[in-house]
Amino acid sequence: GVWGPGKAVAFNEGQEVFYPFFVTGLSSVSSTGIGSCTAAGYVFTSRGNPTEAFTVTSTAGVWAKGAVATYPEGTDNFFDDRFNAISCTSPGNCTAAGYFTIAGGLRQAMTQTSKNGVWANTAPAVFDTAVSPSPPTPPSSEFRAISCTAPGTCTAVGQFTGVLPQVDGFGETTTGSGPFSQSSSKGTWDTAELALYENPALWSLESSFDAVSCSSAGNCTAAGTYRGVGPIEQGGLTQTSTNGVWAKSKVSGLPSGTQANERVGLTSISCSSAGNCSAGGYFYLPPPEPTDYGPIGHEPSPKDPDLNSKGFTQRLINTANLTDTGIDPTWPLVLGFALIAAGSALVRRRRPQHRPA
Repeated sequence: GVWGPGKAVAFNEGQEVFYPFFVTGLSSVSSTGIGSCTAAGYVFTSRGNPTEAFTVTSTAGVWAKGAVATYPEGTDNFFDDRFNAISCTSPGNCTAAGYFTIAGGLRQAMTQTSKNGVWANTAPAVFDTAVSPSPPTPPSSEFRAISCTAPGTCTAVGQFTGVLPQVDGFGETTTGSGPFSQSSSKGTWDTAELALYENPALWSLESSFDAVSCSSAGNCTAAGTYRGVGPIEQGGLTQTSTNGVWAKSKVSGLPSGTQANERVGLTSISCSSAGNCSAGGYFYLPPPEPTDYGPIGHEPSPKDPDLNSKGFTQRLINTANLTDTGIDPTWPLVLGFALIAAGSALVRRRRPQHRPA
């Protein structure tokens, strides 16, 4: 229970951090035992390139040097790359997920897998040619989360920007940013899948999967953010796969009467077994009304909306049942409440206020 001192990541010669303008960070870490961990992130190196994706591994508590991601020969890569997530199932058996950037600034989702401690080259996400025409220009995509249940058996999720499998009110296909997933089995990746919505009246403008949890191979739930057009304009987004088959995505709004502005989403999820998950996220309260300071008539701008963020949770019960959404009372004067639904039963409870002593 005692934390040791922090340690800066070291790199091999020629890959040192370019300190005058450094941008470096660890986005994710996965542990498989005491002292056996692998972290992934991004680094600005002395080669003068923008950020590069890298991993760093500890064995028996001893950290090796950071290893910058490698690519197959001929990859169109302008070295603005990043790993957003990593998942390990045993020491030396990990898969990292993120993106690299091609000409024109378009992001391309990618993964990199280590087997018994040896990293292979990165592999880009592969989409059906109907949604990923190349040429003329491929769409933009990035992985934001990954969950592995065995070496080489993983599901990665993220955001895809391009022509989406949806139609607007005029029956026309639309472009935008939407959620997608890609799964692998024993090291072989399937074709990536764009999410479909359970409610056909919904179509995405800027949506994504930002988290995923798999309890076993092919049994995963992804969570994220929906922003679009339709009966619901923003909300938490979930989608579940059973034995490798994805159901359609569900968008869940906040409890009735909750005020929120345009930013609502789920950012984390954990599943204990197939279809039994808990997810957490955020929503933003509308900015407070400006205040008149007197005869001058000066009305200051509303507070930064980031100061008005609130937490909420959502529970998935056996996939078929309704979700449960609760609000974390982060501010003392705001009442938290939860809606719990199991089948047709619905209970509403009110939590007491928490005031400072």
